[in-house]
Amino acid sequence: MKHFLILLLFCFAIDLQAQEKQAQFSEIDELIETVYSVISGPKGERDWSLFQSLFHEKAIMGMTLEQKGEAFFKAISPEEYIKMNSPMFKDRAFYEVEIDRKVNKYGGVAQVFSSYQFGFEKDKFIQKGINSFQLVFADGRWYITQLIWQPETPELPLPSFKKQ
Repeated sequence: MKHFLILLLFCFAIDLQAQEKQAQFSEIDELIETVYSVISGPKGERDWSLFQSLFHEKAIMGMTLEQKGEAFFKAISPEEYIKMNSPMFKDRAFYEVEIDRKVNKYGGVAQVFSSYQFGFEKDKFIQKGINSFQLVFADGRWYITQLIWQPETPELPLPSFKKQ
């Protein structure tokens, strides 16, 4: 009987964790703010488990830019992003903050344009750009299905939109 009660409590705890995770990203603002907070900070480990929980299991990420006059895009998974950036974050501070945001939402889908600035020292930013998020609402919460970013260039200045 004692083992049954322990097993029952364990299952109840797992169910509570699943419910918390669902409720955790029931708002778009919370999801977007968490993206920035989890990758930003002084040198050291990031909460990669939290980072992965932001994304749908089929999500893609990537950067688009121009090289030698040609448009370039490379798609990666959130796991590949972690593998590529984890060593840098361990050895170097990285701060990315949102400047502005525009949200377009229809039912269970949303597109978020979030302009950002980043740098390797707090409050000393060296680059700006746009993060384009494609979101889906499923299982009681928002997930990122795509996160594509593009750096600002002199030929492509950031648009201005009122943060929502």
